[in-house]
Amino acid sequence: MSQSFRLPIAGLFAAVLVVAPPPARAGAVFDGFLEGMDEGCRQSPAFQAFEQSLVARHTPPIRRGAKIAAPADLAAAIGPAAAVDKGEWVEVSVPLDGTWRGVAVKRFVFSLGKENGIHAWAVEFTAPAEAVTATFAERVKRSNAAMAVEYAEIEASTGLDLDGRAALYCDVSN
Repeated sequence: MSQSFRLPIAGLFAAVLVVAPPPARAGAVFDGFLEGMDEGCRQSPAFQAFEQSLVARHTPPIRRGAKIAAPADLAAAIGPAAAVDKGEWVEVSVPLDGTWRGVAVKRFVFSLGKENGIHAWAVEFTAPAEAVTATFAERVKRSNAAMAVEYAEIEASTGLDLDGRAALYCDVSN
């Protein structure tokens, strides 16, 4: 009788363990890495090195052995890059786990031209469009105004893409 009594309690304890949600992960903070992106599409030195390592690995002449230059403090929050050849450019997607200015990020998407001047990147968010707009809309407005002067010869732009995704993009293609 005592053995049959223990089994339901043990089963109930196991069910509680299975149903309990996992502890929330904080993820990485990408603020320093992305410093300047929402201020004229400037790239921090670390972000620039990261992007150049993706260019080396995924655009002609492809250097498959090129090491991706992810900062040590963010390396665990930056997933493996996946590249898709789009003809005149390569789209490189890189999963992320963390936040930028307190808004949860999903991935980077780079559009890297094949010696034709295409050069754009975006940060996609897991957060809803409303949170992205609340945090970045005014910054993007100021950034676009500054870029109109700084990049007038190539008509560079930045903005929020809220059509099917929540993203902040920079396009400095020439």
